[in-house]
Amino acid sequence: MKSLPILAPVVACLLIVLTYLLLQGAAPDAARHERTLDAIRTVILYNAALQRDVLRARAGLLRSYDPLVRSIENLNEATQSLPAARDIASGEARADIERRIAEVIAAVRDEETLVEGFKSDNALLQNSLNYFNYMSGRLTSEGDGLRAVEIGALMIAMSRFISDPQPEAARPVTASLDRLARPFVDAVSASDVRSLVSHGRLIVTRLPAVDDLVSRLQAAPTSERARALQDLYLDVHGRAAARAARFQTLLYVAALVLVGYVAYLFARLRHNARILRERLEFE
Repeated sequence: MKSLPILAPVVACLLIVLTYLLLQGAAPDAARHERTLDAIRTVILYNAALQRDVLRARAGLLRSYDPLVRSIENLNEATQSLPAARDIASGEARADIERRIAEVIAAVRDEETLVEGFKSDNALLQNSLNYFNYMSGRLTSEGDGLRAVEIGALMIAMSRFISDPQPEAARPVTASLDRLARPFVDAVSASDVRSLVSHGRLIVTRLPAVDDLVSRLQAAPTSERARALQDLYLDVHGRAAARAARFQTLLYVAALVLVGYVAYLFARLRHNARILRERLEFE
């Protein structure tokens, strides 16, 4: 009975230590870990798909913008799952992960804005390119005289401008369009020429703007930021898993010590019981 006042605090402290080791030894949630990695991989994958489809749309190979819309939707959906990554850490590491997540989300939003501008501008550009190619070919084949010659020169200048839309290449196109806009005594339809000139001017103004949007989308830092987030997250997760493993080892050692102590108490109890039995037999 005399040992009870000492034994109770010892048992309480032992329970507290074991509980602490048990809680600290809990490994990071595996399901949440996989969801976080899947979200990061989704961002990288659909950003690459978005950049590929932008190039296809710019080249006129993508007739529908649905793939661009789907990529943006998937990117936004993936970024909604990214905040779960911060739960793996605390303190400064958690703040670093939150900052990386915010950077990825901001990059996706910037891309969404650029894609919306690209869709509208590229639609106008592709329409004008198709019309220009059709009408210029028709007018040169049907017409004759100076205006037909000028349209042929415009086609050559426009081809050079489309392949390299620089201000130097735009000047011959603009000059040719200005000449075509003047009144000609020619059998070629004046309304068709005016439409050709209008679409030609639109190409000159829209093409550099569209190419600028394409360049900005190709240079978007979304994938780079997602990989940086992935590297940071994996580093923090690895440290958390290693820490949990250390506490699990300590918990195992504590359990062994406890088993040894129980065995010691059992042996001591048997020893005391034997001594007591011998005394009783002696008496």
